[in-house]
Amino acid sequence: MNSKPKLVEEQPAESDFIDEIARLLPKEQRPLWYRDMAHLRRLPADDEMLRIARAMGFLALVTRQTPAQIAIEREQLASILSDSIKAMQSARQDAIALHRQLDERLTQLPATIAEGISPAAIAGKLSESLRQQFVASGIPETAKALAVVSKQTK
Repeated sequence: MNSKPKLVEEQPAESDFIDEIARLLPKEQRPLWYRDMAHLRRLPADDEMLRIARAMGFLALVTRQTPAQIAIEREQLASILSDSIKAMQSARQDAIALHRQLDERLTQLPATIAEGISPAAIAGKLSESLRQQFVASGIPETAKALAVVSKQTK
């Protein structure tokens, strides 16, 4: 048989949870813990007492780790909430500024409309338009030509 020698001995599963719980204990309590748990290392893997001990060990680990994880989650939620509040305040300030601009434009609107429909402004625009049409029609050039012909005939 070609069997490879084991370089690292496998630890039984019960030692994993025993050691994990021991790491959570203060150093002065660890020897007492290992002394009390020595009995569990001699039990067969399917022993009911060992299963209960494993479940209690898992519960101890979860109980020990959960508050720290909750604190981390709380910090993350607080950060997200803070960022959200800042974004909402910024959006509120933008909405207030936009509202002020809109109010100013609405306040100036009657004056702008009145300026656009004033009789003097309309008459000025009509007068300029008529002058441009008159110049474009060629009548001024024709009048000049007739004036020249009239002088020549006299």
